[in-house]
Amino acid sequence: MNPIPVSRGQREGFLPDLCSAEATLTLILFAALVAITLALARGELPGFWPDLGRLVLLAEFLTLASAAALCLLRRYLLALPPVAAVLSAYFALLAVAALVGEGAYLVHSIYGAPGFGPWSHSGWMVRLVMAAAIVDALVLRYLYVRAEWRDNVRREAGSRLEALEARIEPHFLFNTLNTAAALVHANPEAAERTLEDLAELFRHALTARPARVSLAEELEFARRYLAIEARRLGPRLQVDWCIAEGAEQVAIPPFLLQPLVENAVVHGIEPRSGPGRVRIGAAPRGKRLELVVENPLAEWNPGSGHGVGLAGVRARLALAWGEAAEIAVERKDAIFRVRILCPWRRMDADSDSRR
Repeated sequence: MNPIPVSRGQREGFLPDLCSAEATLTLILFAALVAITLALARGELPGFWPDLGRLVLLAEFLTLASAAALCLLRRYLLALPPVAAVLSAYFALLAVAALVGEGAYLVHSIYGAPGFGPWSHSGWMVRLVMAAAIVDALVLRYLYVRAEWRDNVRREAGSRLEALEARIEPHFLFNTLNTAAALVHANPEAAERTLEDLAELFRHALTARPARVSLAEELEFARRYLAIEARRLGPRLQVDWCIAEGAEQVAIPPFLLQPLVENAVVHGIEPRSGPGRVRIGAAPRGKRLELVVENPLAEWNPGSGHGVGLAGVRARLALAWGEAAEIAVERKDAIFRVRILCPWRRMDADSDSRR
């Protein structure tokens, strides 16, 4: 996999979507807390409540007006280099503060609302704009640092994912090479077909992969591997495919399914003296995709195997979706079952698949 570059889409964390209802509620609460803090800091008990009301009203107007301005300018700001975007947002916020301050003073002049004290128009404007300059600088600095931190996390995650692929892919390829070698003398024609399949698998495995691939691509990869193993194991390997309609277009990380299928054959079928069945299923479960891989428990040691492959799959799920994905391992009725639940996102709707 190629390293994940820092693109414009990845800088969206610098300026979050302030148009959403959740963001608006958060800003309203933040403005109210700031106003309450300022009112308490003055320490004047007489007239506390009227003063608090004026501060809350001013803070809410200023905060929501600033959020609306950033919401309108967000698309244009994200098209700029990061430093230019931060500076542009900063001066836009100062302009909004000046407009709100001018409006507040105009209301005071017309209706004679108390609360400005001895401050003249220029004094009031300087005080308000300076306060806004300090707060806006702190907020934008926080957003910028958070965006840089997220970019670093992305880079680290990309490096870790590359390391996982380097560990899993050779493990699979060496096993298939051993399978082809075992067939050379016993069945040359089968060995030739195996090598042809193996060449196709090499091409698939060594090609640079995007962050997401379709389940159909992963299933084709698994089918080729199972075809190779079926030539070696003969009737001992039986496979059931239970793929629901539409599931093949769901986006998943590359090489998510392959380690589980390989483990099912190596630890569930190969040690058996008789036939065994591997079941591979994919179906919707609410708004998520459920992937299931089942195999018989090993006759000689039911608790063995699957450790390395499962560790890699867990790491891939954590890097791809975090807590939005789940993996469960079951040993019941002589069956070893791995069940994965991950977000149901089609390839044409998953932005990560195009990076």
